[in-house]
Amino acid sequence: MTEKPSSPESDDYKPQRRFVVRGQVRRAGRPVVGAGVEVYEQHMRGRKLLGTTTTGDDGHYERDYSKAELSRPGRPEAGLVVRVVERKGQVLVESAVLFNAGPDETVDLLIGESRSAQSEYDRLIEDLTPLLGEVPRHDLSGPDAAFLAGQTGWDAQFITWLGDSARRHREADSIPESIFYGLFRQRMPTAIPELVARDLLILRELLERSSQAGIIPVLSSAELDQAIERLRALRVELYAETGRAGPGVSGRPARRGSPQQRQAAHRRRVAGRS
Repeated sequence: MTEKPSSPESDDYKPQRRFVVRGQVRRAGRPVVGAGVEVYEQHMRGRKLLGTTTTGDDGHYERDYSKAELSRPGRPEAGLVVRVVERKGQVLVESAVLFNAGPDETVDLLIGESRSAQSEYDRLIEDLTPLLGEVPRHDLSGPDAAFLAGQTGWDAQFITWLGDSARRHREADSIPESIFYGLFRQRMPTAIPELVARDLLILRELLERSSQAGIIPVLSSAELDQAIERLRALRVELYAETGRAGPGVSGRPARRGSPQQRQAAHRRRVAGRS
């Protein structure tokens, strides 16, 4: 008697289990958008392409596969290789073999570049990350900076500015941490009210100086303009809320209060909106 294949309605039907590999592709600390990603099953003397995909706006990719697609589907797990390719097929980066891959694996890929080509900001984060553990950068304190400086050889002031940059980004998330870091490295104020009160043309010049000196990732002219425009918008928002008329900004008569008090008030408003 010939057995009929199970149907979705039968008790014996088992849907094909899907496996997935996902991750993020970055270059110089930034997500790579629209990159081609290839996922392979690795054998001892060859490999089989399981599928391709592309990275999204945040540099992330995801590709699923089933055991039926493997060369030897009877094996419990596969050895996987993930690589990033250009449109012409040139391989930009390839992962090591992930042996005995589980049902849900994460493989992040960093498109290679020499450490000397990285910005100071990226090198600093790279060196601190293994030591930070679960401590976020915005929680770094003075003693933390001193400890990390002793462990890594980095200037404690640079580490302090990195922590300040993370805190300012939490207060004004439209402005990347690296922008704040580039300005703080040029000895600009680390409090937002004092920072945005500075001449925006000077801020642009200093930010460009940090970019050209390799302190932060290279910024194009358009990216510099965008950063300054966001600082301008932050200034307008801050002065409108405090009633203070800043440079080139019309507003109500200034209210009393120290810069620290105004910054604390701004933080409370930001926290209330989140």
